[in-house]
Amino acid sequence: MFIGADICWGLDFKDHVNEMHPFARLVQNNYEEYKKGIDLINKLEGNGIKVYLSHDDYDKKELI
Repeated sequence: MFIGADICWGLDFKDHVNEMHPFARLVQNNYEEYKKGIDLINKLEGNGIKVYLSHDDYDKKELI
């Protein structure tokens, strides 16, 4: 299990990082580092590791 805080705006958005609006890229502290975080999430998921992000909602039972 991997718990990420502020590594991504949500799992629904991770596959669209390259489509991010230019204004949204400016909001990021460091867009290139943000993309590295997305790469990490994809690598973890590819290795069968469940990823939970602070900006997503989860059923409490799933988290226990």
